[in-house]
Amino acid sequence: MKSSTLLHRSVSWSLFVFALFSSFFLYQLFHLKTEDLAWYQKYLEKKEEKKTMASSGHQFREGVQKDLWVCEENNRLHWKIVSDSSLLTLVPKNEKLDIIENLNHLHTWMQDKIYTGQETSQEVRYLEAKEGTYRYFDQQFVADSVFLSLQRLPGTVLPTTFSPSLSYLKGIAHDVSFSLMGKNPHFQAHQFQATLTKE
Repeated sequence: MKSSTLLHRSVSWSLFVFALFSSFFLYQLFHLKTEDLAWYQKYLEKKEEKKTMASSGHQFREGVQKDLWVCEENNRLHWKIVSDSSLLTLVPKNEKLDIIENLNHLHTWMQDKIYTGQETSQEVRYLEAKEGTYRYFDQQFVADSVFLSLQRLPGTVLPTTFSPSLSYLKGIAHDVSFSLMGKNPHFQAHQFQATLTKE
């Protein structure tokens, strides 16, 4: 009788210890720690980055010119971007294709206004930067540390060269951006330090 009770207690104690270790093991196995979640998130991001890099395409181009046309009132305004070279990257984005072009040593001419009357003239904005980025998907251009000049020129044909002496306002902008999305083009120049060169 005594040995039977002792055996019963031993079995009960063994089952209790086994259940305790099993619970601890299962808890460790299925409990997600914050570090585990962070590691898994980084793993997924790296996997997605590799997938994007693998599926993206690149093309190097030299002597790049883009001609953009903007409708304003009764006029078609001509914008032109010229760069020595560029790197065109095709990146899948939400089941669509985003095309990003990194431009090097670029020059940009933008007709802001065309005046008609006895003598036709145009307001032209000229930009110059070492680097700039143009996104085809949202038609957006951005560049940092940009030389900016405003000129009033005769005629309606956009010039292909820049004459500093014709500028009435010029200076350096910290960054410049413009977008052609929507009805009206949106141009921004931040921290523009301008110099008035003539009246």
